[in-house]
Amino acid sequence: MIGLGLTWLVDLIRERSGVRTRRAFLAVPVIAGLVIAGSAAFTYPEVNHRGRTVVSAYVDDILRTLPPNAVLLAAGDETVLPVLHGLVVDQKRPDVRLIITPLLAADWYTDNLRHNYPDLVIEHQRYVEPEAQVVDLVSANPDRTFYQIGGLGINNAQDLSLEGHYYFVQEGLLNRVAPYAENITVPQVEANLERLYAEYSVPSPEEIRSDRTSFEPRILANYAAPFGYLGHLYAEGGRPQEARAHFERALQIDPHNEYAQEQLAGLP
Repeated sequence: MIGLGLTWLVDLIRERSGVRTRRAFLAVPVIAGLVIAGSAAFTYPEVNHRGRTVVSAYVDDILRTLPPNAVLLAAGDETVLPVLHGLVVDQKRPDVRLIITPLLAADWYTDNLRHNYPDLVIEHQRYVEPEAQVVDLVSANPDRTFYQIGGLGINNAQDLSLEGHYYFVQEGLLNRVAPYAENITVPQVEANLERLYAEYSVPSPEEIRSDRTSFEPRILANYAAPFGYLGHLYAEGGRPQEARAHFERALQIDPHNEYAQEQLAGLP
């Protein structure tokens, strides 16, 4: 949400003042400071969370999942804001590159990426049709491993350009962008998931704050989602017992997981 607000403000500066996008882009640090300061009362308890561990453990678990020099394509305030805080403020994992996918439609943001990540190949000004898509960004950086969380929504539309070239492999909380030539079996996905979750600090439902300003319910849902996905894979493969076990595991983590509830109800 903050990122989309910055996009709107940069476009507004450009339209009202007549300056070129690159000059409007120079105002981004000031704009960002005002926006973040204005929203600090709303987000600070969730990002800094003194005395609480749910959000900080979530960031650590995401970063733990990433191999050296990985690129994380991220969306969703519950992920973007805490991870950004972890990388920039806490200076964790300086090798990781964070790309906020909804902002790839803004030329000021790609300028920002080139400035901050000169080691990445950012060939286009906007990664949105008809100019370019996410597949162009991934393909231009073959020496990097890309991961994704929170969807690939850009300009209120899902970017499906990876289909036919890459597919997502569930690795803990994240999806690794893997080339089609790579063959991964469902038991391999399950074994890797169990290995990572043994290292994670998965919160219990009792730890989760339920007020409307909290990221924690969405974070809990993100912890449950991989088991729902694994249950889906087993159900599609005609293995209802394994599917049931993983849907139940998702509900153990997040009792409000509607997808797991619906899938369990439909199993034989």
